[in-house]
Amino acid sequence: MMALINSLNLSMDFPMGFHGQQSMAIGLLFAVTATLAQAVPLNERPIYVQGNERTRPAYIEHLVRNCLEDTDETPRDDDAAAQIIRACLLNSRLFVETAVHVAPDRIDVTVEDRWTLIPIPFASAGSGDDRAAGVFLLETNFLGIGQMLALGGAITNAGSSYFGFYRDPSVAFSPWSLGLNVMRSSVDLHSYAGKEAVAGFSEVKVGFGASLGYRFSGRLSADVNLRRTIAGYRTLDTYTEDPTDNAGIDVGLKAKIGEPTYRFYFQEGFELQPEVWAQVARSGPDKRTLSAAYRANYATAVHGDHALKVSASSGISRGGGVADTFRLGGHEGTRGIPANGAWVESYHAVSVDYLMPVRSGDTGILASGVFADGGYLRFREPGRPPGGYSAAGISVYYFLKKVAVPGFGLEIGYNPTFQGAFGTASVGLGFN
Repeated sequence: MMALINSLNLSMDFPMGFHGQQSMAIGLLFAVTATLAQAVPLNERPIYVQGNERTRPAYIEHLVRNCLEDTDETPRDDDAAAQIIRACLLNSRLFVETAVHVAPDRIDVTVEDRWTLIPIPFASAGSGDDRAAGVFLLETNFLGIGQMLALGGAITNAGSSYFGFYRDPSVAFSPWSLGLNVMRSSVDLHSYAGKEAVAGFSEVKVGFGASLGYRFSGRLSADVNLRRTIAGYRTLDTYTEDPTDNAGIDVGLKAKIGEPTYRFYFQEGFELQPEVWAQVARSGPDKRTLSAAYRANYATAVHGDHALKVSASSGISRGGGVADTFRLGGHEGTRGIPANGAWVESYHAVSVDYLMPVRSGDTGILASGVFADGGYLRFREPGRPPGGYSAAGISVYYFLKKVAVPGFGLEIGYNPTFQGAFGTASVGLGFN
């Protein structure tokens, strides 16, 4: 800077005292210049990570960069940027807690990792015949870079199932994602009219699948899916429904729209998940299948830490046989229907849940609430008329803080169209 001033070769006569003012101005100019030099653009500042025991620093840096790229507008100051990064890191569900400090020349991130590699017991029981138990080995932070790996199996009153699943949400820290899955199941399935089973068959199915996805932004991602299934059937008891053995190849397109904010025991905001599946090859006499469905979720905080959740879903299916239907029951929107107990070619379902925390501790949060479900079903069985249903009840859940899975859930309610009075208890991954 002085070289630049001297190069001007000024020889003017200045009033007395001006040289002191000139020195002050030059010093101030140096200070401003130095400050500007230190104020590195936000997305270019180096990131320093500490506290991580399982997650790699490079992956945390990748998450932070994505957080900054996904913001709709430039944060008004460094404190606002720190809040955006913290909320975004918690959305990954890899951390119990995070602390972020944004300085003019760096970003400091401190995290506390969740327990992610754990054997998880699975158990659920309903007031009807629904029973299930099993164990899963689940890793939601495989190799410390956010990959998911799961292996497991379950035995139910209807049969058994086994599966393996792998997903990399950011291949080589890129916007691309990759998924692989394999499954085998051998189950007895029944369709219900009220409390009575009106159709049933035994199904043995083996499936393999792969997906390739792209993350356009934090609010939009899409996946192309390919799956191969081989299925064999036999009729149960005296039911006349007799599916045909078949093998098929399906291509699907899924999308995720929206970016809800993780609030520990609920996801605040809106999310839409549409999907379309088309069968491109099929053995046997039945037509190839075509189906489309969506699920929309919205949740918001009410009265401080209470949560109001609203979900809606619809689906339609064409082609195939009696086994190629939506099998509904036992989840949000279809509570009070036996698990997989409504075979439909189209459906509309909605659910409303209101939750309030009862007790909070170091290990988790105990919450209770009320729920209401309702919908309209168009059944697959010939001659069976379409109809509506409704359910309402109370619920209790325990959400674990340091483990990347839910804890336990208890739901008690009444569905006059199907089970009547019902109750469901679940632990681990059986928890909706």
